Amino acid sequence: ELRNAFVNAGIMHVLAIAGLHVGFAALILYSIFSFIGFRKEWAASFTILGLIYCAFLSGGHIPVIRAVTMAAIFVGARIFERKVDLYQVLAVAASVLLLWRPIMFFDAGFQLSFAAVGGLVYLIPKFESWIEGLPERFRSNVFSRIVLISMAVSLAATIATLPLTAYYFQKVSIVGIVVNLAAVPLLCLLMLEGLITIFAAALNMWLGSVFAALTNALCQAMIGLATWGGNLRNGYADIHLGVWMVLWLYATIFLIFELQREGQWRKSVAGVLLASVLGLCIIRWSPTAPRMRVTFLDIGQGDATFIQFSNEKNMLIDAGPLTTHSDAGERFIAPFLEHQRIYRINTLVVSHPHSDHIGGMPYLLRHFTVDRVIDAGVLTQSEIANDYRHLIDSLHLLHQVLAAGATLGGFDPAIITVFHPSGEFLPSDTTAHENLNNQSLVLKITYGANSILLTGDAEVSAENQMEKLDSMGLSANVLKVGHHGSDNASSLSFLHFVHPSIAVISCGRNNKFSHPSPVTIADLAAIGCTTFRTDQEGAVVLESDGRVWRVVSWRDAY
Repeated sequence: ELRNAFVNAGIMHVLAIAGLHVGFAALILYSIFSFIGFRKEWAASFTILGLIYCAFLSGGHIPVIRAVTMAAIFVGARIFERKVDLYQVLAVAASVLLLWRPIMFFDAGFQLSFAAVGGLVYLIPKFESWIEGLPERFRSNVFSRIVLISMAVSLAATIATLPLTAYYFQKVSIVGIVVNLAAVPLLCLLMLEGLITIFAAALNMWLGSVFAALTNALCQAMIGLATWGGNLRNGYADIHLGVWMVLWLYATIFLIFELQREGQWRKSVAGVLLASVLGLCIIRWSPTAPRMRVTFLDIGQGDATFIQFSNEKNMLIDAGPLTTHSDAGERFIAPFLEHQRIYRINTLVVSHPHSDHIGGMPYLLRHFTVDRVIDAGVLTQSEIANDYRHLIDSLHLLHQVLAAGATLGGFDPAIITVFHPSGEFLPSDTTAHENLNNQSLVLKITYGANSILLTGDAEVSAENQMEKLDSMGLSANVLKVGHHGSDNASSLSFLHFVHPSIAVISCGRNNKFSHPSPVTIADLAAIGCTTFRTDQEGAVVLESDGRVWRVVSWRDAY
């Protein structure tokens, strides 16, 4: 909640060690070495070594390395008595990072860090010229000038990063410019006070505790500022931009400021309006075939699959885990649905009542309109399963129990068939059943020439039962790999029957079960299948027009 407040208030940079922190460290180190009596060449050299140490100490994140590289160039210029061009410094920093790791170019941190600094370098001189054009009473007053320059810095960084922020985080802070006017000076005071606390405590613990109390007060002030700004009504806007829209926005920003420099505002506005109209016309009237979209949500160690059918109906299969500190329904699925303005779930499906699949169901049942709930009738006496059943009864929801051979209607032209459970796995008395995984509800969705098999946590025993029941019907283009890629599921025999071209594994990063198994990954590769994992890709989004499956970046899809 606190991190979201910082994001909503537009001051998330306060929590990230970056340019401001590194610049402060460089100033302190250089001052200390100069005070000791080192010549400026030695003071600069030791300062650079100290900055490199700081970069490794803080984990070597991209913004830190960028800031350290730039600071080192500035300090190094003192040694050779050279003037520094900010664009060249920025280019050298980018080159160092990209020579080290070229793939870093596509990292959000790399792009945001350089966009912010580039925006300051490009826009601040323009804003300063505007300030110089203000009446004398504003320019000559020290307080008003500080406020104007602070607003210019905040506005420049906001403008430069806004398209990327909307693209990656789907959120733009409206109050950020105002909140930053207080947050940036407060951060400087907080860093200085924290440093004084360390030195004071080294001399005397009582004196250190006095300064520590002041540091704590500043911390609470920063948290209060973030909480206030982050919870303001209409203080931020949910927004989604695609790649082309991001590029168009940057081109528009450049066009506006360059033409403004030439005094051609009318041409600038006319060009932007014309480009906007053409872009909207292309988007609005481009013919598109009806599509089915399947989103495997990144909810950690568990399953949650949201399907949007071509007839505008939707289905959610499982709802992720419930733990002592996180409810996947509240933390991941509800924000995902609300971002798309979806407040009605047509069909809610529970594959089986393990907590990593059913955990978010109670929250969704309480906060969304649900037309019907479907499961395999598997019973267990866990607290979360009891809560789920109680809500179905108390809300008087339509509840259907399905088994192999059943079909689900209402999603035309898509056809949904149930392949499991059957035979010995039918839940006649499941309260004492040893393995709920093998009672998973398995669905196959067919849309035109495309199909997807969703297996829940079905293990090898359940797969063998499905092979006996209908081995030919198991064939599907896409497979949601059973039991998060565990080695007790997705046998090579089963994979040959399904023969998918795309496989999706839903699992949490660094999970305690070591899912997925290297054996499963090897078997999928052996049959020529392309595998996607939520622990590596984030949400995995597939779209079908009934002819081909298309893998879509979740950033473009949503």
